[in-house]
Parts: sequence; structure tokens; C-alpha cells
Amino acid sequence: MWHRTGQRAPCDHIQSSPATYLVTEDYTRQSSIQSRTTIDSQSHSSLPYFYLNIYTSNGVSLHELSITLAKSRRLSTFENDDLCSICFDGGDLLCCDTCPRAFHLECIHLSSLPTGGWNCRYCENMFQKESFVERNANALAAGRVAGADVIQQITNRCIRIVNTPDTDVGGCALCRGHGFAKSGFGPRTVIICDQCEKEFHVGCLRDHKMANLKHLPEGKWFCCTDCQQIHSALESYVAQRGEKLPDSLMCVIRTKLEEKGSVKLGDLDISWRVLNGKMDSSDESRRLLSKSVSIFHERFDPITESASGRDLIPAMVYGKSYKDQEFSGMFCIILVVNQEIVSAGLLRIFGEEVAELPLVATSSDCQGQLLRGLSRRLSVQGYFQSLFGCIERLLTSFRVKVMQVG
Repeated sequence: MWHRTGQRAPCDHIQSSPATYLVTEDYTRQSSIQSRTTIDSQSHSSLPYFYLNIYTSNGVSLHELSITLAKSRRLSTFENDDLCSICFDGGDLLCCDTCPRAFHLECIHLSSLPTGGWNCRYCENMFQKESFVERNANALAAGRVAGADVIQQITNRCIRIVNTPDTDVGGCALCRGHGFAKSGFGPRTVIICDQCEKEFHVGCLRDHKMANLKHLPEGKWFCCTDCQQIHSALESYVAQRGEKLPDSLMCVIRTKLEEKGSVKLGDLDISWRVLNGKMDSSDESRRLLSKSVSIFHERFDPITESASGRDLIPAMVYGKSYKDQEFSGMFCIILVVNQEIVSAGLLRIFGEEVAELPLVATSSDCQGQLLRGLSRRLSVQGYFQSLFGCIERLLTSFRVKVMQVG
């Protein structure tokens, strides 16, 4: 149960300060020089690579431009995070020399402290992309000149800086009012449903005969029976520690394997599981959540909190709060093959009206002797389709009307 007692950001997805965009005179998309970029239907993770082949007229890809702008906002390396970027816990941490991220040695599979300078995996990947950008054939064809300060050229040509307006979100779900009592308990006290995350004035709940609260309830609070049932069902899924894949979804994988003449279906132990760091904090659950964080970091750029620059993906995966960001309602859905996670997705259900799937990805680095030989074919063997099918079945059982993806 959440209770608003001060100026807290509305609990409506990730809040951030207004974004700033550089608007240049033109941009050119190169799609037929050497390679073509396609959107991989198996993973949203390929979407950012689509922007590697969209160029300004002086040969700068939108991806390179966004990375450069992000680096200009980066915090001092002397202000590293005090929580691990993988598990979101404190302790003895290894700090990246380039970005604010910090890590437990065990979370990044290091047995000892590295000597000399050290950069995290995300920064190393970024450096690798930057190392060949000036020699990229698409960039040269779009007009890039070696040795030129192309980012400064874009800044000089900037027509205007556009600030996105603040969005009016939140407020009581019944009266749409934003006012609330900052102390005490009364009609203007705001209470928030622990499942759908809608806000309600205590007085509005009484006027609409939804609840006649005399004081703030202890523990969790739900605005309706449907939300309570969804939450209880999710708790049951977490407690079950995994389920075998339904026969209809196993048929998808069987068909893919037969098409490729690959490993027999009987050699694969496939299951899906619902994880939540607050509902299950066992060592096994934490290991699976940590692996899921690694998969999302492989496939996605960080989702940063605007003020501190902290990556919010670990908090989302573990279902933890960070400042005004509340992710306790976030669940991690995984597909496991022979004890290894091959696909993972983040799911949050806002009652029967809508659910969101902000991140979903398939691992590019599957461990284990059997999967090692199949890692290049994961995207065509139906693992992602199977995970998505499990999520759809889950939402159908809750009578959820709309699922927002991405």
C-alpha cells in the first residue's frame, strides 16, 4: 500500500525531466550501402541498431549522436554508484573508470580485482562501436569527412533546441484531481492500489461506494477484487518456481528444430518462470534475476534516472524502488532451457485494463554444452515466440485487455 504524504512524482511509469532534442536541418538515411538493417522479430533488442544506419548529412548516425549527447551528461567518475548495477545491493564494489556504474566482483564473474584501469562491459561495447565509426562505409557515403569534428558541425548547424513539455499525469482515478493532503488522514488523503497503481482520494472512494476507509490500511491495499486476485495469482506463480512449457508452445520449438535438423526436442528441458525479487529473495531467484539483468544489459542501452544518471534496469528487474521510482509491481518472466535463461521479459500489470512489457530480449551468450552449439540459432528456434506465448496466456488468464510492448 502506498500513501502520498509529500511531493512525490506520480506513480505512472518512469519519470524524467523534460528531454532536450537537437533539431538539425536535414538527415539522410542510407539503407542500401553494403548492408541493410532489419528489425529482428525475435527481440526488441535489435531496434536500437536500426538507428546505426540513419545518418545526418555529414555522416553521423543517430546512434552515435545520442551516445555523444549522453556522454556530455555523464557524471564525474569520482561519483560512482554506491549500489551494484547488477543486483542493486551495496558492499565492496568495483567501479568503472568511465561511467558511474559499480559492481560486485561475483556479479560480473571476476575472481579478483583487475590491475590498472577497468571499464564495464557496456563502456567497452561503446568504445568498440566508436573505434570504427569513421571507417564505416555508410557514414562515408553519407558525407563523413575523416578527422572532422562532426558533432561540433551538427551543434553549429542546430536550428533550435526544443524542450518537451511536462506531461500532466497522475491524479485521482475518480475525480482526476491532483490535490492531496500532505499530513493526517482525511478525504484528501491519497492511497495507491498495489496492483494497478492508480491513485484514489479516500473521500472519492467513499463517495463512489468503493471503500469506506477510517484509517490507512496496514500492508498492501487493492482498489478492487480483480486487482487483489491478479496479485494473489502472481504470488502463486512466483512460489511455483517454474512450469513446463504448454504442449502448443512446445510444438513451435519442435517445428523449428525439425526445420533446422537440430537437436532433438527430448534433449531439451524447457520451462518458464515468473520472478519477483520482493516475493522470492532466495539465492536461486537472485541468481536468475542477476542473469536477466545481464541479458538486458547485453541488448539495451541503460535506462537512466535523469538526476543521478543511475541505470534503472537492475531496479526494474529486481522489483525495487529507487527515489521516486517504484518498481515493486514489476515481474521478470523468463524462459529456461537446460537450467539456463535464454529469453527474459519485464512485465507490469495495471489491473484488467492494461499491462506493459517494457523490455524483452533473447540472450546472445547462452552457457552450457548443449546450448553453446545452438546459440547462433536461438533466434530462429522459437524460444522468443514461446516466452511471448507464455506471457500472452498469463495475461489472458487475468482478462487483461491491452498489452503495451516497448
